[in-house]
Parts: sequence; C-alpha cells; structure tokens
Amino acid sequence: MSLPQADDAASTAAAAAALAAAPPGTRRRIVVVSLGTRGDAQPLLAVAQALQAEGASVLFLCMSPFCALGESCGVPSAPLGPGMDELLESCEEARALRAARTPWGKMRALDAFIRRLSRDHWRAADAAFAAFRPDTALLHGVAFFALSSLCELRGVKLAVAHCVPPVPTSQLAPPFFCYRGASRSQAFRGQR
Repeated sequence: MSLPQADDAASTAAAAAALAAAPPGTRRRIVVVSLGTRGDAQPLLAVAQALQAEGASVLFLCMSPFCALGESCGVPSAPLGPGMDELLESCEEARALRAARTPWGKMRALDAFIRRLSRDHWRAADAAFAAFRPDTALLHGVAFFALSSLCELRGVKLAVAHCVPPVPTSQLAPPFFCYRGASRSQAFRGQR
C-alpha cells in the first residue's frame, strides 16, 4: 500500500484514510507503536486519533509514561515498558553503563543495555499483538528496528511513520545544522 507523505494535516488525514481502508464489512485493526520520548509519542498519537476517526480499531503502544496521554485522547493504550528516566535509574544494565570507565567497557555496557531494551520491548509488544490481533502496524523511529521482525513473524502488515522530513529543508533544519551566529530556533525556521 502506498501512503502519501504526511507533511501537513491534510496529507496526515489522507495517510490515515489509506491505512484505515478495509474491505467492506470489516474493520481495520491497527497498532501504532512509538518508542522514546513525548516528542516521539505525541505525533503518533495524533495519527492514531486520525485512524480512529476513519473507523479503524487502534491500539497505541508506547512507553508507560505516555499511556495516560493516549487514554486522555480517547485512544486505547498499552505500555511497552517503563519510561527512559525510570529505566536509566533502575535497570542493572544502565548502572553498568554509568560505572564503565573505558571506551570498550562503555560499548559492552551499551550493547547489554540495548539488548535488554529490545528484549523487554519485544516481549511487551508480542503480548499486545497476541491480545489485540492487529492486521497492520504503524511503527515509528527505533520501533521499526526493534519490532519489524515481530510484524513479519505474526503476519502483520507494516507501515513506517516519519514525523520529520528525512532530509533537512528550509522549513525544518535539525539543530545540528545550526551555523555560527544562528540560534536553534532560527535554524529551525531556516533563518539567520
């Protein structure tokens, strides 16, 4: 299925309509997955609401601090795990990462931390997929790398959401494209 680029509200609605389209007499079941911070979750929540408005049954999978946000917007939500702040404070792999003193030690600890996150997110997503039985998954950002194989394993169609243009534009330049004499807000607007 080819989706229009979501560069404005109208095309976001068109993308939602394309995802929500289902054969007559059926209702599309879509799981929307966002791993990361509120800046990752909030745009996907807007897409989830648009999918619901098009008649799809939607489940929003996100880090636990954002489940209440999803529910407050009327979108059923389920946690993929604790928020990053909680993870960085509580899990053994994060403590090992902080304690590592050499670059090689930090790389080994980071590898263990990422493997732990991937394993935990996979298990939570697998349980949610089993309960919800989606026919389509909309994955955002790192969720694509963590969960695309789960979609393949469960026979779930996969779509990928990019909430920012993959290349810088004059309308949206990532902050690392700031140049001397320009503030971050000026760089985002493409101004000097």
